[in-house]
Amino acid sequence: MSIAWGSLVLLVVLLPGVLFFVGVYWPEQFTRETEPRSPLGQLAGALLVAFVVHGFAYSFLSSICGGALPCISLSALLQTINMDPKDLVELRKIGSMMRQFRWWILAYVTGTALSGIVLGAVYGSLVATGRFRRFSRHHWIYTLSVDGLTYAHVLTNVGHDDRLLMYKGFLRAFGLQQDGRFSYIVLTDVTRLYMKLAETGPETSGTELQKVIGASSPGRVILPAQPTKPKKRVQSLFVIDGHDVSNAVFDVLETDAEAVNAEELRSLLKQEAAEIGLELSNEEIERIIRNSE
Repeated sequence: MSIAWGSLVLLVVLLPGVLFFVGVYWPEQFTRETEPRSPLGQLAGALLVAFVVHGFAYSFLSSICGGALPCISLSALLQTINMDPKDLVELRKIGSMMRQFRWWILAYVTGTALSGIVLGAVYGSLVATGRFRRFSRHHWIYTLSVDGLTYAHVLTNVGHDDRLLMYKGFLRAFGLQQDGRFSYIVLTDVTRLYMKLAETGPETSGTELQKVIGASSPGRVILPAQPTKPKKRVQSLFVIDGHDVSNAVFDVLETDAEAVNAEELRSLLKQEAAEIGLELSNEEIERIIRNSE
């Protein structure tokens, strides 16, 4: 019982360090497998962060405590950690102290826990924006964007004879494993094609063999159960399992673009829709233009 109680108190003390690593991943635009490669290293990091947070909190509160604000007692903390549940006198003393200062204790635990999350989020933001990127294990991943500004060419390990299946489209989401491999890749506006392993060198299939298999633009989808009642497509997402990915090429597109008026946008939408074989009604085009304003 005493071991369990001491472990619980230590867990609360380490909470800022544990939550620091939760905050680190918040600013990232992708998901990752967060299982630590070295549990001992993760514990050491949590101890360091918790020590810094509690150190600053103790120093600050010690300088302003007194009167209505009680001071932190390290001896009481150590006594609580090493408390023997069989000692009824000690148990009553600690219970009385915790009841008396319960709201202050709750405020301190909540404040230090939030401090850990905020510190982690700030560090994660600095890594994602490039200022601390050199400290990340796979810094190249932060150059990718899931906001429609990264175009991906994904070569799979699915093949037949001398051809390998490929997909290309805009990157919308992805997951990263600890070793830098992709656990999954999500694309929109996907085109299916092939890479032929010819004797003269690898060749990708021409436009006549490339097939569009999804689009993020509004359109209609005919369901086999209701062929006479097509449904409006809001968005198409194509998921590629990481085990099927052989390699990938990502083109990061320019973000600067000239503003176009409604008529130019209307003409551009019709042209792009015709190129990918997508039929857009005038009503759908006008809705896209209204949403872009």
